[in-house]
Amino acid sequence: VASPLAWPNPMQDYLQVAYPEGNYRMLDMFGRLVFEGDPGQFDISGLPKGTYLLECTHANGYARQVMVK
Repeated sequence: VASPLAWPNPMQDYLQVAYPEGNYRMLDMFGRLVFEGDPGQFDISGLPKGTYLLECTHANGYARQVMVK
């Protein structure tokens, strides 16, 4: 992926996810699902500080981005 899937990084209270297609999910470093959904803005104010993995799956495969809060 040439451009970020999401911003800001490091994350604050909201996360903007923008990738043209696909399903999104965010996992903690233990592989547990934190949230999933479609492109848009997510309220992540309740997430503890840490490192997360944002994944987008689409018809041609997937893209990943490490996110920090």
